[in-house]
Amino acid sequence: MDSLGSLLIAAGGGAVAGAAITRPLAWLLAKAGLQRRNFAGEPVVTAVGLAVAFPGALAPVLFGGDSRATVVAATIAAFMGLGLLDDVKGRHGGGGFRGHFSQLCRDGRLTTGALKVLGGGAAALAAAAWLFPPVNAAGVIRVLVAAGLIALSANFLNLLDLRPLRALKVFALPGLALALAGGAPGTALAAMLGAGAIYAPAEARRRVMLGDAGSNPLGAALGLAAAGALPLWAQGLAVAALAVVHLYAESGSISAWIDAHPWVARLDRWGWSGPGNP
Repeated sequence: MDSLGSLLIAAGGGAVAGAAITRPLAWLLAKAGLQRRNFAGEPVVTAVGLAVAFPGALAPVLFGGDSRATVVAATIAAFMGLGLLDDVKGRHGGGGFRGHFSQLCRDGRLTTGALKVLGGGAAALAAAAWLFPPVNAAGVIRVLVAAGLIALSANFLNLLDLRPLRALKVFALPGLALALAGGAPGTALAAMLGAGAIYAPAEARRRVMLGDAGSNPLGAALGLAAAGALPLWAQGLAVAALAVVHLYAESGSISAWIDAHPWVARLDRWGWSGPGNP
């Protein structure tokens, strides 16, 4: 499933799925109490990014059918499940990696955030080992770099899911480029791009957000695609850059950094509209 026509079919299927799922899913999640206050103090329904992620998990199986497609789909689904668990049961008061693991080490309490990090890391490592079976020491390094890329990409988009459309904007350009690289991850990205285009207006109106259930699998799909398309040195640079962002986010604020740079802030706010119905 590598041709442009096939990718367009996947994107179209994702758009149809997004149109069918987004509104009823937002209603169901609101009824279930999955609401938060956003940066402006407005109530938003979280985890609606499932409407974007689910087509991405389904597309590789529908259009691929081989073991690699199954692994890609299972990895995306794993990040969906872990993210949804954190959306439903987690306490979203910040803290980052340091906060979650300090609670684990100090109090012996496994937070949903720590479980998501551990489970996501395991899923990323398993996927990398299956997709790029190591046959020597260099192969082991490739697996570890790919696993880091998948896991850090998943959490990176989650870090951005604090303002309307921010995570989707960052996802869109590399998502499009990596979709054109083909393979099962490309199929997943194409479906997510189609679904995301339908979902985006609801987020622009500040009534829904991707949530962990949406942002984590979108980031994981980017990582899977990059691990298959980029040379090892480029993957290493990407992992290093993502690690720097995560280290900064542990003690700093990405939103504050964006607001301090006017041209970045203008791009960040582009597309926002007033609150309305999802």
